[in-house]
Amino acid sequence: MAHEVRRARERIEAASGPLRGRGIDPRLSRPARALCALALATLQEVEDEHYALLDRRLMLTPLRKVWIAWRAG
Repeated sequence: MAHEVRRARERIEAASGPLRGRGIDPRLSRPARALCALALATLQEVEDEHYALLDRRLMLTPLRKVWIAWRAG
C-alpha cells in the first residue's frame, strides 16, 4: 500500500507542477490546483493512519476541504 500511495503522490505532484508555470492564467488553473491539494491531503491522511483503509473509512472534514482548497487557490 505504501508503494501505491507514493506512486500516486508522485503523479499528482508531477501533474500540479505545470499548473504553477508561466503562461497559465492562475484563475483558470485554481480548480485543478485545489483538486491536487485535496488529493495530496487525502494521501497524507492515509499515511498518517498507517494505511488502515480496510478497517475504517478515511475522509477529510468539509471544513478542512474548504481550508485546503482556499490555501491552494
